[in-house]
Amino acid sequence: MNKALLPVLVSSIFMLSDCNEEKNIELAAQLQHYQQQVDQLKTELENANNKLTQTQNELTAQQQAFPALKTTEEKIFTRNEEISFTENRPTGSGIINYYIDTVKTNIPWLDKLLISQAIDILNQDAEPKDKLTINDSDSDQQKAVLTEKLENNYQRDLDILTANKLPGIDYIIETSYLGQRENLVSFSLFRHAYYGGERSSFYTRYLNIDSETQSIIRLSDVIPPVKQKELKELLWNSYANALGNNKPYIKKQNFYIAKDFYFTPDGMNFVYSPSSIAPFSAGEITLQLYWNEINTLINGQYIWHDIK
Repeated sequence: MNKALLPVLVSSIFMLSDCNEEKNIELAAQLQHYQQQVDQLKTELENANNKLTQTQNELTAQQQAFPALKTTEEKIFTRNEEISFTENRPTGSGIINYYIDTVKTNIPWLDKLLISQAIDILNQDAEPKDKLTINDSDSDQQKAVLTEKLENNYQRDLDILTANKLPGIDYIIETSYLGQRENLVSFSLFRHAYYGGERSSFYTRYLNIDSETQSIIRLSDVIPPVKQKELKELLWNSYANALGNNKPYIKKQNFYIAKDFYFTPDGMNFVYSPSSIAPFSAGEITLQLYWNEINTLINGQYIWHDIK
């Protein structure tokens, strides 16, 4: 080999090596750039999918949102008749009257819940062996069971009226729709029973229902037990103020918080059954507490913030 060419050859080798290294650096930079673009596209795609999912969830929530109720009265069992007695009686006859209804909302779970409450009231008036079982059947099946039970009760009471020549027997469970506010839906069930004595018995059960949880709102849900001592004191003061100069029908140590309550634009009303905190002749007693009295006691979700 020509010794003169050796330095040139060595120099060429180093130049080629430098060129390859520069090429590799350039390719690595391009690869990194492309990888960054891919990562960015992945992030944008993930964000787009999340937004799509959120939009779909919002649309589903809107579609499944509890609707404004359009209720109708639905009679479950209604029958009455007058029975003439063969023996002379002051009245000469007795009248038996049964009337049990419900409110139809066309919301399956809500219709079922309302029927179950009517069954529960009927069970409270029944002997243990005669109580109906509230199962997971739909409202139509529950109504069928309830109707059969009421038919049997009616025939039983008709025999009692005839055998004892009573002036009358009356049994009523009447359900009413009170109103709706956001996820709160309210109903009442009025129960009246008369079996020929000097007086009848009656009370009203109030149902405050959370449409989101599909369950009845209990007092402990609204006002925690740790704050109910203060609630009781407020109710006693309301009771004392309503009495004026009259003597309390019940001693303070025996006073209690009514389990039946409902909300109003002014606050909460607590309803006491006849003879509980006032004479029977006074009927049901309602004690009202205003929002400004109870706002500090109530769980935030049940405060009507838009009420001035």
